[in-house]
Amino acid sequence: MPWPRGNAHQRGDLAAARTEFARALPLIRHELQPGMGVAVMKQNLRDAGVIASARTRHPTRTLDETDVAEVLSLRAELDLFAFRRAAAHA
Repeated sequence: MPWPRGNAHQRGDLAAARTEFARALPLIRHELQPGMGVAVMKQNLRDAGVIASARTRHPTRTLDETDVAEVLSLRAELDLFAFRRAAAHA
């Protein structure tokens, strides 16, 4: 399945492209938070099967179970290709 944000933009449907981008903003915001953004990015990369461990080094804090649940919740409705691919290969 093609990437909907890119396709909407290529079709000239800027409103749909903005809507799709706005849906992803909470996850993007989490990935950019000082002190935990790297941990969120690494969690996403691990869940997508790109890296083996989401472990981080000081000063970045490690995500706890509540943080991981929040990341999963933010991703749940996005239908991101990398996570569909990882689930298919699991």
